[in-house]
Amino acid sequence: MEIIYDVIIAGGGVAGLYAARELSKVKLKVLLVDQTSSLGSTAWTPAITIEKFSLPKEGINASFNEVVLGTLKKEKKWTSEQNIGYVMDYKRMTSLILEQSKNNGCTVFTESTVVSLIKKDEEIVGINTSKGDFYGKYFIDATGAAGVLVSEIGLRKRVPCSPSVGIEIEIYDESQYLKKFQNTISVFFDKEFFAFGYGWVSTNGQNKYKIGICEFEDSSSKKISNLETRLEDFMKLLLKNNKFEILEKHGGSIYAGPKFKIKNIRCKNLLGVGDTVSTINPFLGEGIRHSLYSSDFAVQSILNNINKSENLNNYEKMWKKYIGFRWSLSSFIGLALYEKNSQITQNFYDQLIKFIEYLDLNDIVQIGQEYNINSLLKKFPQNIGVILALLRARFLNFG
Repeated sequence: MEIIYDVIIAGGGVAGLYAARELSKVKLKVLLVDQTSSLGSTAWTPAITIEKFSLPKEGINASFNEVVLGTLKKEKKWTSEQNIGYVMDYKRMTSLILEQSKNNGCTVFTESTVVSLIKKDEEIVGINTSKGDFYGKYFIDATGAAGVLVSEIGLRKRVPCSPSVGIEIEIYDESQYLKKFQNTISVFFDKEFFAFGYGWVSTNGQNKYKIGICEFEDSSSKKISNLETRLEDFMKLLLKNNKFEILEKHGGSIYAGPKFKIKNIRCKNLLGVGDTVSTINPFLGEGIRHSLYSSDFAVQSILNNINKSENLNNYEKMWKKYIGFRWSLSSFIGLALYEKNSQITQNFYDQLIKFIEYLDLNDIVQIGQEYNINSLLKKFPQNIGVILALLRARFLNFG
């Protein structure tokens, strides 16, 4: 007899796994399908994410209570008495959530490629995969950048914009030369090293660190050295001639930013979550927390539709309320920070670092984590320089 699942989830990243865990927890018949053999690198997230979404603490590599922001010439550090955020072992974290989902009764098929939707009289009734056809009542597309199902149905293009790219090396610092970064996450701006993006250094456990570069616009066609070369130069600048051991090197690409066009995040009984519908914030590129919020909203909407007959369009309403005006503001600032590579942009960086001398830790959390610029606006007249530099970088920068 053909099994009809209550919910079918395509994609086993953190957004898909969270939905699988929460929906199977209330005894719905849930199927999760993913193309990899082992579901789930490292990633950081604010401390509130772990508690808000009940993520397994065994998936945490390290915590940090210091934030550094600067250019390669000047920086400022803020220190908290409490943890500001965590660095997660993404593979371990997703494996733990997967086990929780299985313990709840979720059915999981790995090494199974999602091919297409199955429709009957224009209604979505199932998915076709490399392991066969599966039928259900609700569908969640958590296939990430691929956006397999939402692109098939026309909510977005398969390639919606130029990709944002990143590369990161995890090292063991035998010499302890990077000890100042032990409890820290540091973000650096520079128009030559980090054109179109930023660089970072963060703790990843005792004497372990992550060093990386990301770009919000593909620079492969620009007259600058490639990411890998610039990362090597960045590491030489940080480590001088001190010894270190490379533990892992990885990179990837996503679709994000204001050029990512999507008609909607839902169509009928198909809901897109996480990177599938670009829930990444365009300011600092934070993704995990927002992916989980979108997944949680999708879960709530499905359960309310089942139990209260509420319309599934509440999913879009919850997401729009969550991002609000701050997402548009983040896009505005992100374009100034990353889109162009010129002296005007570097001037913005310099003015930004000069201005942050007037900000305290709460200001940094509000701006960097909540995308609330009230702290910036209240610092008059010290804010004049950075505001003018922002406007110049945004409107007068033609590369």
